[in-house]
Amino acid sequence: MWMRHSDLASCLKRPPTTPIAARDVFPPERQILALVLDNVLSPLECEALIRHSEITGYEPALLNIGYGRQVLRTDVRNNDRCIIDDVVAATILWERVQPYLPDTYRGKPFAGVNERLRFLRYYPGQEFKPHYDGTYRRPDGSEQSYLTIQVYLNGGDDLQGGDTILFDRKEHSGAPVVSGVKYTIRSDIMCTRSKVE
Repeated sequence: MWMRHSDLASCLKRPPTTPIAARDVFPPERQILALVLDNVLSPLECEALIRHSEITGYEPALLNIGYGRQVLRTDVRNNDRCIIDDVVAATILWERVQPYLPDTYRGKPFAGVNERLRFLRYYPGQEFKPHYDGTYRRPDGSEQSYLTIQVYLNGGDDLQGGDTILFDRKEHSGAPVVSGVKYTIRSDIMCTRSKVE
C-alpha cells in the first residue's frame, strides 16, 4: 500500500521523556558511520505509528533492482510493506536524530530524512536476506541518499529474532523473526549534492 499524503505526523505528538542515548556500532578506526539511537520515539508514538500503518494497509514488499524497477522476490525478502510519504513526519524524525550526526557525510551536508517512509512488517519466519540498500536521487538532482535510517517500532519480550545484522559498510540483513511481529520504518538520510556532481 502506498499513500502520498497522510496525517502520520499526528502520531508524533508525544515525544519521549527519556533522553536519546547514542552509541556507535563500529569502533572509530573502522570509519563507518553506524549509530544506534535509543528513545527517538516514545512507546505511545510507536503504538500510534503501528496502528496508522495497519489502517493504511500492507502489501508484499518488493525488491529494488535498480533504475526505478522493483520485483517480488520472496526468496530474498518475504515481509510486507506500507509506504507513506509525509514531509512533516520526516522533518520531526530529522529534528530528533540530527543532533547525533556529524554536519557532513563525505563532505556533503545533510539535508534531512526522505519523506518516503517505508513501514516494514515481519511475521515469524519472515526475513530480508543479505542486501545493499538502493540509492535515491531527487529528480532535480539536488539531494541524494547516502545513509539509511531504520526505526524500530517494537521489541522487547514480545519479539524474538528479526535483528539487523551489519556485515560491512553497506551489506546487511534482517534476520528471521522467531516469534512476535516486527515493525520498523526504513527511510533515507539525504545529502545535498553540489551542482558539478
